[in-house]
Amino acid sequence: MPGSFNKVFCLGLSRTGTTSLHEAFRGLGLRSVHFPIHLFTQSEVLGLPPFRPTVRLGPYAAWRRGKELKASRAHHDAKSILNGNDAFSDLPVPLYYRELDRLFPGSKFILTTRDGDSWLESMQWLFDDGAVLWKRGHVGDELHKRAYGTTVFDPEKLDAARERHHREVAEYFDRRDGDILTLRVDRGELRYETLAGFLGMETPLAGPCPRVNEARAVSGSDRLDRILKRFPPFSLFALLLTGLKKRGAGR
Repeated sequence: MPGSFNKVFCLGLSRTGTTSLHEAFRGLGLRSVHFPIHLFTQSEVLGLPPFRPTVRLGPYAAWRRGKELKASRAHHDAKSILNGNDAFSDLPVPLYYRELDRLFPGSKFILTTRDGDSWLESMQWLFDDGAVLWKRGHVGDELHKRAYGTTVFDPEKLDAARERHHREVAEYFDRRDGDILTLRVDRGELRYETLAGFLGMETPLAGPCPRVNEARAVSGSDRLDRILKRFPPFSLFALLLTGLKKRGAGR
C-alpha cells in the first residue's frame, strides 16, 4: 500500500463527518471500513476483556440482544477485519485508539470535529431518526452507552463525553504531531490534498471531499415498524395494524 503509515484510524465521534472521511479513504485507494461494530462485540482481539452487556433489559429484549451478539460472533471475524483493511472510522474506533496504536505501530490517526452546538443537534437526530433509519439494535445501544454514557439523547452527558474524549486524545498524542491530524469538518478542512499529505500518499484528487450521510427525515411507517419490532408486547397490535394497512391498500 502506498504511503508512510501502517493503518489509519479515525477518532472522530458520531456525526463528525466519519462517513465522508470513509468515502475519502476509498477515493484514495484504501480498503476502508466504516462502523466496525464487531470490534466492540469481539474486544478480545484488541487484548481487552470479552464484551459484557451493561444495559438492563427485560427478558425478551435481552434475548434479542443475545441473538445479535451471537450473529456478530458467528458471521464476522474482527481479527480478519482489522488485518485485512487499511482504514477505519466511526464507533467503536474512538474507544480503542490506545489499543490500536499498540497493535499497529506506525499508524496514523485523524480526529474529526465540528462545532459543539451543531454536533448536539445532529446527535439528537442520530438518537431519533438515525436509530430508525439504520435499524439500530440493542448492541448499538450498548455501544452508545459505552461511548456516551446514554442510550437516549442527553445533551449534558453527550457534551461531557465529547469534552472528555477530545481532552484524552490530546493528552495521549502530546508531542506526536506527526501521528495525528485534527480536522474541523464544518470549516471545510476535509480535503483530499490534506489527507494525502498527512498520509504521505500521491493522488490526482484535490479539493473538498464530498459530504455524505447528512441528516434526513424518516417516515412515520418506519418509526412504527421499529417500535413494533423492539417491543413484542405490541405484536397483537402489530397484526391489527398490518391488517388495516392491507385493507387500506386494497381500496
